[in-house]
Amino acid sequence: MAELIKHGVSGFLANSELEAVTAVERLGSLDRTAVRAHAEYFSDARMVDAYLAAYQAVLLGERGPGASGMSNSRPPRLST
Repeated sequence: MAELIKHGVSGFLANSELEAVTAVERLGSLDRTAVRAHAEYFSDARMVDAYLAAYQAVLLGERGPGASGMSNSRPPRLST
């Protein structure tokens, strides 16, 4: 969940039932503008743009975002 929630900014992460109860009690302390801004990062339009950029990078033989450590070479073609 840490990739979706910024602890103390857009929500709270909890490792136990007691921590979750405490987190619910603290929800009112969150800045609603910051929560909204973080949620908008995951908008469908942004995700579509990111996928299109990744596909374009693949088509151009480039390494896209998040591809660190991956080979830039193409896999061998299989003969039919």
